[in-house]
This record gives sequence, structure tokens and C-alpha cells, in this order.
Amino acid sequence: MSDPNCLALSPGDSESLATPPALPHPPGEQQPAGRTLINPSLPAEGQLKPRPVRHLLALTAISSLGSAVSVISCVAVIVFLARKSKRCKEASIHIHLGLAVSLACLNLLFFFTGVLANVGGESVCVWVGALLHYSLLCSFAWMGAEIFHTFWLICIIFNPSPKPYVWYTVGFVLPAVPTVILAAVGDVYGVKKVTPSDDINNPYLMCWMKENHKALLAHYFTNMTVTMVLVSSGFLMLFMVYRKIRTRDEWRQNRKAFLSIWGLSCLFGTTWGLTFLDFGPLADFMLFISCILNSLQGFLLMLRFYMLDWLRKESGGSTLGTSSTGSTRQHMLKAQEQGKRDSEQSCSSHALYAKMQNPFQNK
Repeated sequence: MSDPNCLALSPGDSESLATPPALPHPPGEQQPAGRTLINPSLPAEGQLKPRPVRHLLALTAISSLGSAVSVISCVAVIVFLARKSKRCKEASIHIHLGLAVSLACLNLLFFFTGVLANVGGESVCVWVGALLHYSLLCSFAWMGAEIFHTFWLICIIFNPSPKPYVWYTVGFVLPAVPTVILAAVGDVYGVKKVTPSDDINNPYLMCWMKENHKALLAHYFTNMTVTMVLVSSGFLMLFMVYRKIRTRDEWRQNRKAFLSIWGLSCLFGTTWGLTFLDFGPLADFMLFISCILNSLQGFLLMLRFYMLDWLRKESGGSTLGTSSTGSTRQHMLKAQEQGKRDSEQSCSSHALYAKMQNPFQNK
């Protein structure tokens, strides 16, 4: 598959037909779904190749454009959060910053992966493929940190949030472990050929995981497993948030509830769940939707911060717009004291973000 943002994680395309002529299949016996054994005398792993991709040119163009937009958007978010961190000590700033940096690196590497594969060849793609995989795992790790941080705000409000170095260890150090191991094993990263269905003699080259048994196992044990855990956790957290949103008056304003759910879905990475829907009559449609949303995650992240800042300015002194706290936990403690005002007034815009992210806090 050609794009870690919309194609490489699609389970439907991980295995398919190989090029040698197929032997007749015994009557009355069904073939395994998703694969065809070309020659029973050869190992199965040596006969599996990714199937040709439909609309490859259009998907590549959409992914490249979306990646370029996401890189620019992530840089804007990084600058915005870096300035915020000097005035506000919200723990969530470090998580949002780490996610923005990871998405920026992921989209930047993907944008140039085709050029580097054609110019640098195998020697360059070993390093670029490893870096691209590391950036993808970092993005997953920071999205998981967003989920865990929201859970912490909801269920453990009387304990301080973990220190920033804990988040940075989980987001940047932990993903390096499988990447280094796979690079040490060898023959995992390199040039990957993605064959378009309309021109099988002119494959698209990219730096990613190779087409062999070891790379396939690495793909399933790292990318697919982490994606399933991330998506299921994200949807579970969104469900918990929605249950609380619908019971509170201040969240019954449709646009604010929509922005909260939509923004959290972006942060929690639930759009990656679309990669599992690449089958049936809507396969092409879901593939395009997944490609668009996942390649534009950086832009959606920036749009969320912009909309929240706009809502803060529009509220102009209402409870939703002017409540300022050092953390959401402190805000919930303040609500229990009925009327005590927090002394930190420099974080009003980010307090709005924390409140939008945590619907469990009281008015």
C-alpha cells in the first residue's frame, strides 16, 4: 500500500494474488479468505503479494496534498502551543505539542517518500522507512496519551497528572523500541512497490516496509495491533464523553457539543478505524474518506484549536469563556467549593480547551 496515512494500514490489501500461474484448486475445498496459494510445494509466505490498488494516482495526489497541508498546520499549532506553554502550565499542552510534532514528522516524511525512493534507492529507504514507521508509532502513542489523559481527568481528578517527562517518554522513546528492533533484525524496511490496477507495469515506489514475511509480521504486530487498540479505546472514551455531554445544559448547544466530539475524535485517532472498512461495495468510498481524513489530521488539529479560541472570544465573559484554572482537576475542585475563583487568569483560552475536552466538570 502506498500511504501510511490511508493505505498502508488497510487490512484488506495486506495479502493477495501473486504473479505465478495458479494451480487448480481441489473441488469441494474452500480457499482461505484474502489469499491464494499459488504453488502448494512452496511456503505460503513466499507467495503473498499486495494486490493492485485501484485509483492509486488519485489517492497519492490526495495524500500528498493533505500531507503538505498538515505539515504547515502542525507547524502553526506547534508555534501556538509553544507560546501558550510560557504563560500556562496546563499538563495537556505537552501532549498536544507532542502530537503536533509527531504528525508533522509523519506527513513530512510521507510527502518526500516517493522522491527519496526513486532517487536514493534501497540504501536510503532503509533509513527513511524506519523513520516513517517511527513517526507513525509516535503519532499513535501521542493519540493514546490523549485518551489516557482524558481518562485521568475523568476518573483520577484528585491526583496530579503525570509529569511531562513521562508523556515524552511514552510518546517519543517507547515507539523507538520496536523500530530499533526491526531495523536490527534487517530486511524489514526498504523500497516498497505499490502496483496500480490500471498499469501493473509501472509501480509506485515508496520507502516503507518490504514485501516479505518478516515485514508482514512486523506490520501486523505493530501497526495493525496498535491501530485496533487505539481505535477501540478512542471510541470508548468518546462514548463516555457523549453520555455526559447530553445531560448538561451548557453542552446542549449543538455547535459546542459537536466541536467537542469532533475534536476529540481527531485527537483520539478514531479516523484510523476507517482503514478496517475497506471491503464490500463501499470499499472505494471508504478508502477515499480514510485517505482524506487521515492525511488531513494535522489540519483538523489546527482547526480545532482555532475554533476553540474563536468560541472563547465570542463568549466574551461568560462562564464557559472566562473560567481559568491551572488544570481541569483544579477547576473541578473549585466547583466543589461553590464559588471560589481561581487565581490564575492567564490561561483562559486553554481553560476553555480543557473544559471542552472534559465535560465532567461542573458549572
